[in-house]
Amino acid sequence: MIKGYLPYGANSDFGQQLEAAGCHVVVAEEQMNGRPALDKLVSDLQEGDVLVICNAAHAGSQADFVQLLIRAGQQHAHLVSIAEDIDTLRDTLLFGIGAAH
Repeated sequence: MIKGYLPYGANSDFGQQLEAAGCHVVVAEEQMNGRPALDKLVSDLQEGDVLVICNAAHAGSQADFVQLLIRAGQQHAHLVSIAEDIDTLRDTLLFGIGAAH
């Protein structure tokens, strides 16, 4: 399943980007402090799910983004950050194809 995340106060453009990315579910943060909705979303990821964010900054700091990458991987899920053109599913497949040759 493709799941999208919107930080607190995100504008409608971000919602449209997630819709265009094919998100089946979009979870919006309801509080300004912390990211409990994102934490729950990541905890609920199943193997093969894809988590889409519009911008790496929506995860928080760079360290928070790296932790998000790690947590998604631990759940055997994938992460897409639209603005940075990061797609762990695509990048994993490309690496696997290159490694096979």
